[in-house]
Amino acid sequence: MTERLEAFFAALPQEVAGQSPIYALELRNPELLTPRLMRMLARAGIRYCVGLHDRMPEVERQEAALKALDGEEPGPLVVRWNLHRGFLYQAAKQRYEPFDRLVDEDVETRRVLARMAASAYKAGRKVWITANNKAEGSAPLSVLELARDIAKTIA
Repeated sequence: MTERLEAFFAALPQEVAGQSPIYALELRNPELLTPRLMRMLARAGIRYCVGLHDRMPEVERQEAALKALDGEEPGPLVVRWNLHRGFLYQAAKQRYEPFDRLVDEDVETRRVLARMAASAYKAGRKVWITANNKAEGSAPLSVLELARDIAKTIA
């Protein structure tokens, strides 16, 4: 599988409308998060997308994999905060609808993401973090709280 992914990434355009795109790979299967995959991503110039999903390892383990990928030259931080740990997608959807409030605040995940984002920002790296309504109950409110935490961490 790693060889097929590497061939796919090699076929992607290196420039789009005069810009160099940033490609990232998000996993949904923890067994794929291996040193071999990280080495391939490094060779291909592809970012690992920290995927916060119930099936994936905790954010700290994924952060360690990202550090192994980066070595001495860290790249942009790409995170997708999908699902509150311990919930399946449909259960989270039912629990959180209509997605207008934070139902299950995940203060620890926000703290780690804020630290990671602040560190990347201070190092002059680009940061992309997206949140899903199923992370805490309301993606806009999760992002607002995360932004506040990042600002406190940077200050």
